Amino acid sequence: MALLSISILALAVGPLVFQVFALSRKWLRLLDGFLFVAVGWIACGEILPGAMERAGPLVLLSMMMGLVLPFLAERLFHHQKVHRAAALAAMAGLFLHALTDGAWLAHADQGFGVHLAAGVLIHRIPMGLAIWWIVRPNFGVSAALWMLGTIACGSVLGFSLGQNLEQGFTSFWLEHFQSLVAGSLLHVMIHPSGSHDHSHESHHSDHHDHCCPSQAHQPWYEGAGNILAVIFLLSLGHWQNFAFNGGHSDHGHDHGSIDIWPAFLELALDTAPALLLAYAIGGFATIFLKDSYMNWLGQGRTWQQSLKGILIGLPLPICSCGVVPLYQTLIKKGAPPSAAIAFLIATPELGIDAILISIPLLDVPMTLLRLLGALVVAFAVAIIVGTLIAREQKPTKDDQVKVTSSSSSKPKSWQENMRAGLKEGFVDLVDHTGPWILFGLFLASAIGPVLNTHYQDIAGQPWEVLIFALLGLPIYVCASGATPLVAVFLANGVSPGAALAFLLTGPATNITTYGVVAKLHGRRAAVALGACAALASMVLGYVVNAYLGDISRPSQGVESHEHGWLSYGSLAILAVVFGISAFKQGARSYLREVFIPHHH
Repeated sequence: MALLSISILALAVGPLVFQVFALSRKWLRLLDGFLFVAVGWIACGEILPGAMERAGPLVLLSMMMGLVLPFLAERLFHHQKVHRAAALAAMAGLFLHALTDGAWLAHADQGFGVHLAAGVLIHRIPMGLAIWWIVRPNFGVSAALWMLGTIACGSVLGFSLGQNLEQGFTSFWLEHFQSLVAGSLLHVMIHPSGSHDHSHESHHSDHHDHCCPSQAHQPWYEGAGNILAVIFLLSLGHWQNFAFNGGHSDHGHDHGSIDIWPAFLELALDTAPALLLAYAIGGFATIFLKDSYMNWLGQGRTWQQSLKGILIGLPLPICSCGVVPLYQTLIKKGAPPSAAIAFLIATPELGIDAILISIPLLDVPMTLLRLLGALVVAFAVAIIVGTLIAREQKPTKDDQVKVTSSSSSKPKSWQENMRAGLKEGFVDLVDHTGPWILFGLFLASAIGPVLNTHYQDIAGQPWEVLIFALLGLPIYVCASGATPLVAVFLANGVSPGAALAFLLTGPATNITTYGVVAKLHGRRAAVALGACAALASMVLGYVVNAYLGDISRPSQGVESHEHGWLSYGSLAILAVVFGISAFKQGARSYLREVFIPHHH
């Protein structure tokens, strides 16, 4: 009972902290940045991982519905009404979260110590702050107080029901509902809340003024709040592990810390060296790439341009996230769409490193099929999508003027070119592609552990190739990293065609790729890219199963490989570069680059 009382009192501390910070606009910006990250963690780090653990990866679709549908509804209905409805759905999710918190507290209360009590206290204060932050601007002070009381009652109810409530909360549909409201919580968090009604109190306009000009004079306060929130959440995780003697397996919060972060770190280490190289090449290519090279790419017919893009990209050991800055540079320099798309698809599908690791893990026949499949998919996608982009986006007079003026500008010294290349690669490119890369890695980290435990349910089914091709579309996995994963699939009964489909769509496409293509060429081009890649991979997969279904399989899976100083050093540099980018923009603007890519 003592832990329950502490948790309820902690809810009341949140509004008091908010009122103190509200005395200064700068401190309020700091708190706004802190809450933005904290609320995002409640949705993505606590509610969603637990739902995925119990109901599988399909809950991600429910989460995306909760996130995207309010944005679509705002185009049809009253903007403010839709946002308030999303806020109500988010509060419903926090109420369910409070019920499960109360049930867990009933178990932990019997033998708690001072460390556990402190852990509960610092865990619930951000929730109280979040409720005050979301409800008060939309519904007023009275509604915010009422919601805090409702959350407290939910904790008491969960505490009273205890284990009976936990058993009842394993419903498949309930997990999807919680994921839906987690998406609504993300919508409220990312939403341009400068449109909120702040007429109740004068400092409300300061609370959500990130859409106002005043934000331009205070960009660092929100970023500082973001960093403080990250430090707080990391410290909270270590504190809870210490207080719970290694973690309490029944508590839903632990799912995120156990499953997501090791996978995220593994993917980040896999990606870091190639991504660092890609930003360097992308930046310097913008400065030093000669127009004659672009002219060579543009010579010939569409199929010839596509082959040139494949020829350049296929041997490079660069991942699907790392190729994005290079693709953006090619487009900026005027490369033909077919050559650029071929480069975008072929580069991450296979490299020298992936070929070398495929031979011992997948055997020679599967490696040859992988190489042939990469060529076919890249060529087909480049022909179709490149032609679509070329028809819809023809060069404008402004583009011609820009090219002419750039070619006739005064030559710069090599020192000036070096500085310009570094700025282009590690500032401008990072600002535009960094949010997508982080989002893609986080999504892959969330899906990967669940996929490893659920893939046997669909192995051997007629739709197996279709499912594995579609699974590879949104997630990030580099060509080298996909190889041991597919070796595990094959060793556990997945058909060669399904494995090939995943090998082709997984490294070649992900949420980062679609986002950048949509931003540069429109959503139609992004949809066509995913559809063509999936269709070509599925056709190849079914052909392989029909004619080469008895191909040799690896005898056993392979564990994740160790990383050396290059991976850790590259990741450290990227962490600093990405951190500066997020710090100067603020996490809200950083993530709105993903969810509302045309908001600039």
